[in-house]
Parts: sequence; structure tokens; C-alpha cells
Amino acid sequence: MEKDWVPGNNVGSLGCGLCIASRSLLQSVEEALEERSLTIRPASELQELDSPDDTIGTIKRAPFLGPSPPEPPAEDPLSSPLGPNSPPLLPTAWATMKHREDPERSSCHGLPPTPKVHMGACFSKVFNGCPLRIHAAVTWIHPVTRDQFLVVGAEEGIYTLNLHELHEDTLEKLISHRCTWLYCVNNVLLSLSGKSTHIWAHDLPGLFEQRRLQQQVPLSLPTNRLTQRIIPRRFALSAKIPDTKGCLQCRVVRNPYTGSTFLLAALPTSLLLLQWYEPLQKFLLLKNFSSPLPSPAGMLEPLVLDGKELPQVCVGAEGPEGPGCRVLFHILPLEAGLMPDVLIPPEGLPGTAQQVIQVDRDTVLVCFDRCVRMVNLLGEPTATLAPVLTFDFPIETVVCLQDSVLAFWSHGMQGRSLDTNEVTQEITDETRIFRVLGAHRDIILESIPTDNPGAHSNLYILTGHQSSY
Repeated sequence: MEKDWVPGNNVGSLGCGLCIASRSLLQSVEEALEERSLTIRPASELQELDSPDDTIGTIKRAPFLGPSPPEPPAEDPLSSPLGPNSPPLLPTAWATMKHREDPERSSCHGLPPTPKVHMGACFSKVFNGCPLRIHAAVTWIHPVTRDQFLVVGAEEGIYTLNLHELHEDTLEKLISHRCTWLYCVNNVLLSLSGKSTHIWAHDLPGLFEQRRLQQQVPLSLPTNRLTQRIIPRRFALSAKIPDTKGCLQCRVVRNPYTGSTFLLAALPTSLLLLQWYEPLQKFLLLKNFSSPLPSPAGMLEPLVLDGKELPQVCVGAEGPEGPGCRVLFHILPLEAGLMPDVLIPPEGLPGTAQQVIQVDRDTVLVCFDRCVRMVNLLGEPTATLAPVLTFDFPIETVVCLQDSVLAFWSHGMQGRSLDTNEVTQEITDETRIFRVLGAHRDIILESIPTDNPGAHSNLYILTGHQSSY
């Protein structure tokens, strides 16, 4: 029997409900108003921004008051060591560490095209005087407008810069959480964000549309703060990937033999392996290895083997830095467990590799302090490529192209041919300290003055180098 409603008996519960709802709404409005200070207005020519929270709308670049870093002139492509019609040393179809390139990427609206010729590399500045403390950066092409965006992850949050509208010189905040790692899969942005460092998945087109609608509201109240409590989690534009709390580092790898894409997530006491599921446009947990990693904050590089569905994980590599010497990889075979074949050497041991990148079916780049070695999956020198590329500076980051290797250091970059070990690109500026922020599709860097490390940074995209795969 349906119970009759008695007004006198429900006044207390109704008032309590209204009170709770009012407090919840008030809290949401307060949080939304705080969101208005998540971005920065431009500084005038004689005034610098002291903090990214000083203003409300966007981050504008600082006035350009000095000369740009030296850019080497482009040379005749016929001067390339390989010749203009020579095939690349590494196949373009491999792309182990990267996704297949967007077929319409050449038609996107971004930086003006730069001829890619021998010794033609330059740092194209896209933002001057950035106050953010940036950890990572990627580029992304909007599927509707075809505008290319620079997405940066910083202590202050995730910001975007439209490379097609550089005259606006505006960095706009997209997410307010601290971010230390970024990666784009289709139109989904993966980030390592938050105080407790979860892996997040963000719907980029949805977030851009939400921001566009917010800009049309007079009060500019972010609607996500007001509606996130009532929108089902499956429809949220940003969502945590389950079981990734406390994640230390991530890697994404594509198996070119099967077309599968995997996400590796290193936690203090476990290693997660997730696989991209195209119909849902999300990563789903495939395996959870509960054994602790030998060094969770150390190397975590996936290696793909022919005939194996799951990747192996390289957690270290060592060997003498001379030609003809074998490199020893420390491998975690995911299908067989997490115990390595040999003990992991302590960090900082002489001869320990800094970076490992698989560049072909049976070719692995191993970066040491001042040299790069090209070996096969067994660690033996390759017969078709230069076994050792030597550099006269301490290497911080390496990027492998189709026919050369770019080595970045604190004051610039140098490229060397995979065939002859000859210098193919070189940029040096001792007045600036450079740092690579991302190299997934575009190589993104930041620089600060050598004599003023606390100054605001400049952001660049490397252009004019011979195309990467």
C-alpha cells in the first residue's frame, strides 16, 4: 500500500536535504570561482608575471626583447651523406614506439612547413617567456578544425597553445591538476596527474568543446564543477584509469606485427599492462604483475619480439662503450613473470645505459653518456649500421630518425648519420640551457638563460630536420 505523505513529518528531512543540496551547490560554485584564476593574463613589456595565478584568462607570451637562438642556414639537400634519392636506413613502416602517422597530418593547420634538408635543423620558437614549470609536452591535431595544438603538462596543470594562431600567443588551461607525463592516442590524452599521481584519460575534443561553451557564459563558471556529481562516470570527459594510484612512470608501445597498443604503468609494488580497445577508445587492464620492480624509478622500455603478443620490458642495459662489444639487456618477460635473468646493476654504475629505444624489428638504440650504440635484440653490433656514434658532450636525450640520430645536450643538439657517423645537424647556443619536453611526433624543447636559471622559459619545436618515422 502506498504511504501517504504527511507534511508535518517531512519538514525536518526536507529542510536537511535542502541544506545539504545548498552546501553542495555552494561548494561547487566556490570551486568553480577558483577555476577562474587557473590561467594567466599577459605581462606588459615592463612587467613580468610573478605567479601563474596572478591573472584569470590565459597565459600570454612575454615581449620579445632579445635575439633568437642562432639557426643554422639550410644547405642543399644534395650535400646529404646519403644523397637525395637514397632509401632510409630504417623502414618507415616499423614505428614500434609510435602510432601510425595521421594520413591528413600534412594538411593540418600548424607551423609553416620548413624544408627538411641536411644541416637545416632549427629551433622554431612558439612561445616566449613561459612562467609554467613544465614536465612534458605533446602535439595534437583537432579532428574538426585541423588546427595543431601544443599540449604541455606542468606543475600548474595542463595547458594548450594553438600553433595555427601564434599571433594570439595564448596558453589556455585545460586541466587544473599537476601533470608530469603526457601521451596522445587518437583523440584521447593520457596524463600522469594529481597529487597522488593517477593515470588519467581525457577526451580532448570534448574538453575543447566544453571550454568553448564556458567562454560563452558571462560568469565563465566551469560547468564541469557543477555537473560532475550528476553526470555518470562513463560519460565524464576526464576519468582516472583504475588501479593506477601512485604510478611512477608510464610507457606506450605499439606491436607492429599485431597492431595492438599497450600501456605499461610502473607502480611501487607492481607493474600494470593495459591494452587499447578501439571500440571503447580506452585502455583496459590486461595483466597486473604484483611482484615489485627491481627499480621502479629506473628504466622502463618495452621491446617487441616477432611472434610474441605481449612486449618484453627492458629495465636496464650495460656493456663496454667500445665497438664490437656486446650489450647486456636486463629483461622482464611479462608472459613468464617478473624475475629478470640477471641481477639489476645499481644506478650510476659506469657503463650503465641511459636510454634504450627499439627502432626496427631487430635493431635497438642504446644510449650511454657520450656515445650511442646500435645493436640487435641479443645485444650484438649490427652489420648494416654504424656500430657506435660518438659525441663530445654528455647526452641527455636521443631521438632516432630514419637515417640519423639526434643527441640533445644542455646547450643544443647534434645529429649523426647512422651510416657514416658524420654530423648531419648541429645547433649550439651556450647562452641557453635546453631541455627536451617531448618527442612522440614532434620534438618539443624549452630553454632558459644560462646565467639566470630561474627566468621564464621559451618553448620551441624542432623543424627542418630530416623526417622522423
